[in-house]
Amino acid sequence: MKTQRRSNFELLRILCILVILLMHTQTHISGSDVSLFNARLLKFLSNIGGDISIVCFILISGYFKVTLKWEQVIRLIFLTTLYGLLSFFLNQGFSSVNFVEFTKRMFVIPLYNNWFISCYLVLMLLSPFINQFCEMCDKRTFTKLIVFLLIPFSLIPTIFNSSYHTILSDGGKCLIYFIFLYLTGRYICLHRDINVSRKKAILVFIMSTLIIKILDFTVSAVFNKPTSPMIYNDCSIFIYISSISIFYLFKSFTFQSKLINYLSANVLAVFLLDELRYFLDDRFIHLATHANSNTFVVYWIILVLFTFFVCTTIDKIRILLFTKAENYMIQLIIRVSNYVYMKLKFSLKFLYE
Repeated sequence: MKTQRRSNFELLRILCILVILLMHTQTHISGSDVSLFNARLLKFLSNIGGDISIVCFILISGYFKVTLKWEQVIRLIFLTTLYGLLSFFLNQGFSSVNFVEFTKRMFVIPLYNNWFISCYLVLMLLSPFINQFCEMCDKRTFTKLIVFLLIPFSLIPTIFNSSYHTILSDGGKCLIYFIFLYLTGRYICLHRDINVSRKKAILVFIMSTLIIKILDFTVSAVFNKPTSPMIYNDCSIFIYISSISIFYLFKSFTFQSKLINYLSANVLAVFLLDELRYFLDDRFIHLATHANSNTFVVYWIILVLFTFFVCTTIDKIRILLFTKAENYMIQLIIRVSNYVYMKLKFSLKFLYE
């Protein structure tokens, strides 16, 4: 029996992908004459909102538990490649395809061109071992583990304000921190599945966000140097706290919505088709022309919602027309893989006997 989606978390997933789209659209106006207000708004969403959204995605995965299903692994690889190529061809044009860039899109996962998907796939492969450990681990031991890991994975990088002298890479956009966030989600599910008041959750979020802005202002204004992104990067202790507070805030809501569940089913596709926004912006919105305008925010939101709608529609059409063909292809790959595995196993057994 299929588990019914919980609309409060599905709404959080939708909001997270919209914020990520908002964050990524800053590349559309790089080099443009941006007003001070628009620049600060862009920086806030890029430095705080986007990273919180990524962390929330992983916390949700940990809370509901990732399970290893080969059908899902193959489908994720297929969709990542398919939608990467679709975005590439629409943005570049079929007549002016760069072979090197085309190759990168074909091998986007092994080349680590989409860090989130690459880490998620490895997490899926490791999930049987991680989940078994989490379920066998008692609350006290699990608590100690989370606290001990929090120090080198989040606290030290934030204090020393550097992503180059820690055990993490790329400000936390790496497998090590990905697994730590997943463990945090599993810990919340197994040992801290409690109700937190909405006022408390909002207060913690506001306080941690204010700390980020105060540190940002202090470093940039008082010391006259740009703030290191580690203050507001994925592995920042303040982003970690803000994300957990947002997670508990949405956890406190209990409602069901068919519309939200319907839209959230395609959030992954929106994430994979994210670069389609270039194609849509070039032909319809032209965001850079409004960078110094009072209407910039309006066009910004229109581009994001338009991208979300188009990407969702594309994925709905794919599901409607090609699901049977995809399922047949996936099952064929699994059968061939099992056949090769059995033959290899038999050959090795024969050799060593």
